[in-house]
Amino acid sequence: MNKRKIENIDISAAKNIGLAPAEELKAIAEREKAHNLKVQAEVDEYNVNIGNIDPKFTSKTFVGNDIIVRLKKEDYIIKDSGSDLKDGIKRDNQISIQQGDGNWTTIDNPLPYIYSGVICAIPSFVANEYEANSGVKLEVGMEIEIDSISLVESRYYLDKTKGDTRPSEQELLKGGKMFPNHQGFFKINIHQIEAIL
Repeated sequence: MNKRKIENIDISAAKNIGLAPAEELKAIAEREKAHNLKVQAEVDEYNVNIGNIDPKFTSKTFVGNDIIVRLKKEDYIIKDSGSDLKDGIKRDNQISIQQGDGNWTTIDNPLPYIYSGVICAIPSFVANEYEANSGVKLEVGMEIEIDSISLVESRYYLDKTKGDTRPSEQELLKGGKMFPNHQGFFKINIHQIEAIL
């Protein structure tokens, strides 16, 4: 069957629902724009509330040399580009994955975080030792910048019963999240702090 194409986009779907090709392309663009704005609003809300420390942290006594930080999320869309919100998705927020059939596709970055955030938990002896050596007192709620870390390996779950298992390829391709229970907490070594903001 010979399908009409416009700008390399298959428009057979437009014919099936009775829309003209230009209207269907416009509808697709509007859905994408609405989705992108919704995700960006979620990122903005997350980043505004990053300093609200979960009370569950106070019910735990942390030991060891690691501290727990909650990192900020990267903006999902490019803001203020000057165009009429053709701004689009930031390149870092898309990653390529190879499907079972060998073809490649893109999905949203499962860990869209930047290396800046808030201290959520710090063992007292670590804070005391750091203060004795540097003269800087690190406390819960401080905003910090950290060195690059492996985000996948450093994930921390406040509720240990809600870790993540890898979703199926089908779930990912339908918009599912790779780490749906992860809340932006990471375990880092105190020496990975680069600056206090």
